[in-house]
Amino acid sequence: MKKAILLTGIIAWSLLGLIVLGVLIAAMSGSNAPAWVQKLPGYGWTGNDVILFGGNTALVLEESFPTEGLGEFNVYAAHQRISVTVNNGEELIVRQYGHDNAVPFTSDMGIGSLTVRTNSKFTINVMSIGISSLEISVPRSYAGAVSLNTNSGSIRIEEGVTWGDTNIQTSSGSVRLNAPASFDNLQIKTASGSIRSGDINGGDITVESSSGSQTLGTLNADGSVNLTSSSGSVKADAVRSTQHKIRTSSGSIRIGELTGDGDVRSSSGSVKTG
Repeated sequence: MKKAILLTGIIAWSLLGLIVLGVLIAAMSGSNAPAWVQKLPGYGWTGNDVILFGGNTALVLEESFPTEGLGEFNVYAAHQRISVTVNNGEELIVRQYGHDNAVPFTSDMGIGSLTVRTNSKFTINVMSIGISSLEISVPRSYAGAVSLNTNSGSIRIEEGVTWGDTNIQTSSGSVRLNAPASFDNLQIKTASGSIRSGDINGGDITVESSSGSQTLGTLNADGSVNLTSSSGSVKADAVRSTQHKIRTSSGSIRIGELTGDGDVRSSSGSVKTG
């Protein structure tokens, strides 16, 4: 009897360990996953989805949209990564990857606007764990407004863009702007996750993180720059603006070059500018 109880406990804890390990792996990007993760039996990567010990992932839906006359593009994703690249064509392409039972995204093309919505759920099976993703390819010539939102997942802009007013927001996940970019105005906000960027040009630039560090390139703003972090450091190669406000509640501030009038303050942490 005791042996049966012990064996049952070992099996239960082993399954729980697999689930926890899978969730941790699912939170990593494939290219950034540690070597020991990539050596795990059954580790696979397809379209930004993580599959552990089997399971199926595939292209769920692909749609193309004309951008002539398009002034606004919005994405509202649930439990999904968003990855943005650019193309040399005239169509905006949205690809959704996920498991066989994933719910396809919906789209609403209005006068001068396009909205894409997903309602995908994070799935945990006994032997497979995965997070679905959206891969969006935007014409290089597109210069309208953009709003990218996900309540649980990272957001990555892989190439340089020139957009209008842009809002990037995730409730739980990191934000990466991996190339120099220009915006009319830019707002980035994450409740839990780090923010990294290359050089950014814009009118007003606002970066907010409730729990996570900010590592930024050179910020050139015709208007104001606002960098705030409740818990995490703020680092930037340079902040060039007419007005700036840089604050952390708990974390250090490091700004390589600072121009313009404003306020730099940390409630609990060191401050270094210039």
